[in-house]
Amino acid sequence: MAILDNLPALTGKEAYQAMLEFLRIELKLSGKDGIVHLGGLLAELELEPNGESADQGGALQFADAVNRVVMQRDSRRD
Repeated sequence: MAILDNLPALTGKEAYQAMLEFLRIELKLSGKDGIVHLGGLLAELELEPNGESADQGGALQFADAVNRVVMQRDSRRD
């Protein structure tokens, strides 16, 4: 089953926060120069016909970003 199929539902704002978190992770992984090539990143994240990400590592990073946003949401509820 695809990594992305098991993620919790997000509001629009939470999805935006998850996108920002994902991009922050990508920036950290880019090294000292801090350059992220958007075209390459988009190509890696493209969904294949079977619904899987072309780059499973990217899908895992996005899932991590989503889970961070959900944890923040849940901690505010407590």
